[in-house]
Amino acid sequence: MAVIPGKKNLKLNLGCGAVKKEGFLGVDWAAGGAADIVADLNSFPWPFEDSCCVEIIAEHLLEHIANPDAAMREIHRISAPDCVVKIITPHFSSYQSYGDMSHRMHASLSILLPYCKPDISWNSFGAAGGALFVAEGRRLTFGSSPLGWPGRLLAFFSPEFYEKYFAFMFPCRNIEFTLKANKTRP
Repeated sequence: MAVIPGKKNLKLNLGCGAVKKEGFLGVDWAAGGAADIVADLNSFPWPFEDSCCVEIIAEHLLEHIANPDAAMREIHRISAPDCVVKIITPHFSSYQSYGDMSHRMHASLSILLPYCKPDISWNSFGAAGGALFVAEGRRLTFGSSPLGWPGRLLAFFSPEFYEKYFAFMFPCRNIEFTLKANKTRP
């Protein structure tokens, strides 16, 4: 795949589908949607120069990627220092997580921790050279149904407690992660 040369300070909406975030370049595998750039994000490396992005949104993308670890490393590669990366994916308790045959993984609150804390005990793939990202935030979203209120309240006090004991009783919809690219790794 050819690299798109000379483009810096990009704001990318990866896997934009039919709706692209305003002010962002849309990237998707299918022509005819909102994509400005048609690229197979399952094929690495992606067609962007190193450190060319100042902001990246990957909304409902990672669960479709065959190798999400490679995708996270590509996101880091194309991120400029302190690039803000927002990743949104269905939570494992969401019917949306299991209701789409093209989903290859199901996410929990801890799924991206190895990229922020590579010394975490259950990190099976490692992030040699230190943390790729700094975790700026993560939150569970529940939608507007009153049936989500108990889960929303439990998650407000302790997202991990909610996830461990109540996620299937009061399913949430998505997890939203906000990361910042760490380009000053030790």
